[in-house]
Amino acid sequence: MRTALSSAIDRDSLISWYRRNRERSRALFDLLSDDAYYSQPIALRHPIVFYEGHLPAFSFNTLSKRALGAPSIDARLESLFARGIDPDVASADRANARDVWPDRATVHAFADEADRQVLDALEHADLEQPGVRGRDAGGDVLLCAAIGFVGRPLASNRQHRVRALVLSGLARA
Repeated sequence: MRTALSSAIDRDSLISWYRRNRERSRALFDLLSDDAYYSQPIALRHPIVFYEGHLPAFSFNTLSKRALGAPSIDARLESLFARGIDPDVASADRANARDVWPDRATVHAFADEADRQVLDALEHADLEQPGVRGRDAGGDVLLCAAIGFVGRPLASNRQHRVRALVLSGLARA
């Protein structure tokens, strides 16, 4: 049974938007060959594999873990994919991204579990509790987690649109 919410939250819309955005992301990444997937076309950016793990990691880390207190899925992958857009100088100089980054099956398994937990939270969690609708450095925690479904863009949604644009540019490179 779903938790009663104020009319300000439409769970079905949140779930629909999240699923749609994640399906679009997966479709984009699936277009890439393995060489392109592990390439780093912009030296001061992570290889493309980072972005496939970063989107679900951000949602999971923000909503499920930080706001709702869920346990880790895989602390190493959560940390690897949470880093942000600019890599450490040392990792930017690495010759082979496959030495640092997991294979696609591992990224997909992590993303699938992160998505499952985010969707479960969007459907069943108390989204009105403090910390879920509260603000942090990135904006409304709940809205940050359900990427891109807000009518007026918050800072976090702009960041995700920028990442999508970077990805589309990298895919063409």
